[in-house]
Amino acid sequence: MGCSALFLPYFTSTPRLGYIATMTKIDQIAHAAAKLNDDQLDGVLAYAQLLACEPVYANVPDEVKESIERGIAERDAGLGATATDVFARLQSKIDAAGA
Repeated sequence: MGCSALFLPYFTSTPRLGYIATMTKIDQIAHAAAKLNDDQLDGVLAYAQLLACEPVYANVPDEVKESIERGIAERDAGLGATATDVFARLQSKIDAAGA
């Protein structure tokens, strides 16, 4: 992150600084993007597209949302298993089936 990014909220909200303060957010993005290489621009574009998308959660059926909420509640209650434990059990089953 460039040093100017640290102060961007201050500059954009301070009218006495003139040009920067009068830039729209799109102008500010374009100004910053002009300094990026193609790989960085790909990352910015992918992130912007992600932000612009409607969350998947909003489009799933109610029963799926309820299942997700149950899973979160079970995890919060300490009833879940770590990925390490799950994969270890799975590997044991794979090893046993191959024996």
